[in-house]
Amino acid sequence: MRETFHSTAEARPSRAGGASWRRVLQIWHEDAGGIMVPFAVIALVLVAISGGVVDVAVAINERTRLQSALDAATLAVAVRSRKDEETDVDELGTRVFSETWSSRMDLTDAQTTFSKDEDGQILAEAQLDVPTKFLPLIGIDKLPAQVESVALKARTTAEIALVVDNTWSMSGPKIEALREAASRLVDIVFEGSERVSEDERPKIAVVPFSQYVNVGLGNRSASWLSVEDDSRRVGNEVCDWHQPTRCVRTERRTTTSYIDGVPQTGTRDVCVESVPNGPRQWRCNTPTSNRRWSGCVGSRDNPFDTRSDVGPGRLIPGLMNVTACPRPITPLTSDKDAVLSEIESLNVTTANSETYTQPGVLWGWYALTNEAPFDQGVVKGTQGIRKVMVFMTDGANTRGPSYPAHTRDARASTAHRRTANSLTVDTCANAKADGIEIFSVAFSVSDPETIEMIRNCASDPSRFMTADDPEGLLTTFETIADQITELHISQ
Repeated sequence: MRETFHSTAEARPSRAGGASWRRVLQIWHEDAGGIMVPFAVIALVLVAISGGVVDVAVAINERTRLQSALDAATLAVAVRSRKDEETDVDELGTRVFSETWSSRMDLTDAQTTFSKDEDGQILAEAQLDVPTKFLPLIGIDKLPAQVESVALKARTTAEIALVVDNTWSMSGPKIEALREAASRLVDIVFEGSERVSEDERPKIAVVPFSQYVNVGLGNRSASWLSVEDDSRRVGNEVCDWHQPTRCVRTERRTTTSYIDGVPQTGTRDVCVESVPNGPRQWRCNTPTSNRRWSGCVGSRDNPFDTRSDVGPGRLIPGLMNVTACPRPITPLTSDKDAVLSEIESLNVTTANSETYTQPGVLWGWYALTNEAPFDQGVVKGTQGIRKVMVFMTDGANTRGPSYPAHTRDARASTAHRRTANSLTVDTCANAKADGIEIFSVAFSVSDPETIEMIRNCASDPSRFMTADDPEGLLTTFETIADQITELHISQ
């Protein structure tokens, strides 16, 4: 019988093999701590780096929001501080910033500083610490966010014609408001100009108008003007009998007349019965007439009255014995003091009484050109130069053209008034087509047709403005000045 033998060597390790496995397990337990520590550190760093990307993204977002809030506050401070040179810009800036700043992380401890340099620029800084969520794993608890902002005026140089109503209806508080508002515009536009070159300074012309404009006696011999010499004519002696009388009965009467559309009511004694007072007298008289030019000009025949081209055969007519002459036009100048002095001299008398707006717009356009009759402007289209007209009136046209004079009664005649309005709008359209930017201002105007005329003169709806009172006119002129200088944030 054959025996079968089953060896157990394959079922369990030998003594030598068992010792080897135990050694491996022993080494594993002894070195596990040394391997896990670096692994944990590496894992921690990887988590911090991955989470740190999120922290940095949050900080960048907060910095962007901080910049936007600071820019908005800086522009607001720049505008408001112009209206009051004594403004504490740091206090104002901090207050405006706090009203503007809104953090998604409810961070309210942003630190700001605002200051104004000698050029009138507003300088601002803001800084903020943004807490982190992941970077503290590697010892970074917060990320700083610091931004700066500077409010600058536009680098564009402006040539500006102030075309301003100088008629009887502007008497009293209105003309005072005009002087203040126009002076404020000049202050804003010229801010910091003393520190730039002559070519970079703004220039301003002042064009007062009534039913005429005054080009100044100094232009009498100008090639573009046609005006006769002053003269005094003596006629033949005329003699006749004259009966002296005396009044024996009067009546007090109330009368109403109109100057520039403004009613003038008063009372006076009128003689209704008189009797001879002594014998008849033989009286002789030698009539004389004086013809004098005061600087006022009329209109060329249409359509040349709405156009800027002046030359042989199309000369501008000077008018003799015109009493309704406003102050002479001040041509474009970079002399701020001269402009302010002229504005301060604007005044109203019964002599410069009625309103015809078209000549004011026409000569405002002339003042901005580099050709006759005024040539102080730069060439049209010069890069970096804005040509701007600010046209302001307070009422309806009361006179229209009779060519060359302006004596048609536009107050009593609707047709004459609409003609005057239409010619004004046509002149504005031609000026705008020639590159003139027009701001138009209706000051205390209620007549719908007049408002429409003024609106149609503006370059666009945003440049048409209304003012109901002196304070409103000041605000309007400040707004126009801000738009001309175009405050912006330095990039």
